[in-house]
Amino acid sequence: MVSFCVGLQASSWSTLRVAPKVMVHLLADTQVDLAWRFVRSGAARFGSETRWHRGPFGLPALHGVMARLVLEPVSRTPVCDHALIVGKVVHAEQAVGRRPLVHYDGRFTSLAS
Repeated sequence: MVSFCVGLQASSWSTLRVAPKVMVHLLADTQVDLAWRFVRSGAARFGSETRWHRGPFGLPALHGVMARLVLEPVSRTPVCDHALIVGKVVHAEQAVGRRPLVHYDGRFTSLAS
């Protein structure tokens, strides 16, 4: 099981609240620019600057990420101005030798060795 939160005002919430499957990407520490592209409101997330293809179940799969998980949501719980989504992992892919990108204290960073 994997859980994540999404803002109820986020443009992706209208899709996430009803999608039978969702793709979760774990970005590598070299992908700060990609992370900011998906954080910014109104950004062309899947525009020409983003390398991606249709992955399992036809879901968008970003290139070069540390891992991809396909989830079947089992609950979507409102928590203040966010929703907590809990999903069962039905497919996983992992890249070898990548380090995770972490968001902490308002900025992106990597984990120390």
